Amino acid sequence: MPTFSLEQVMRKIMKKKGKRKRKKEKKTRPKIVHKRKIEHRDPIDYYWDLIREADEDYFILHPNNSLNVRQKVQTLCKQSASTQLVYVLERLYQRSDDVISRSMLAKKTVMLQRGYLESHKEYSDRALIRLTEREKLFDKWEGFYILGCFGGEKSISYLEEQLEKENNQLLKQTIKRSIHKIKANIQKKIEERGF
Repeated sequence: MPTFSLEQVMRKIMKKKGKRKRKKEKKTRPKIVHKRKIEHRDPIDYYWDLIREADEDYFILHPNNSLNVRQKVQTLCKQSASTQLVYVLERLYQRSDDVISRSMLAKKTVMLQRGYLESHKEYSDRALIRLTEREKLFDKWEGFYILGCFGGEKSISYLEEQLEKENNQLLKQTIKRSIHKIKANIQKKIEERGF
């Protein structure tokens, strides 16, 4: 039997490795990306489709459809939601035919609005005044309204200054109502304390 040295064995192994066929590398083509048109849907339509599950033109109504819609409205109302959903709930309220689902939607909107107002109850006068210094008209109006609900004696002087500066009639009227509300709340607290 022939004997091989270690060097000879290594050379044979290296030759075998070199003889192996290398796979041809595929040329990579750049992927063609088709731009899709993004449809911006109204959130009301999204929730309405979620409740109805299909377009009414192609959907055959089941006799229990009103029960299904009622259950879906009920699950939607049980979910935790922010005040941004109030507009959607009001529109769904207008679209729905069922009395029970309308009452559930109305209760949910009132709870969200009341919860939003009560979240400002613990704010200081300074923090409530900052709400009135926002740029958009609706935000300013909302700030004056909230300040009227929960403001204290310090906010009356601020509101009187704003009443003189403000040109918008809607905001002037809101400021007057806020001043009246604050004074009424202060009087109510004095009567409750018995002073």
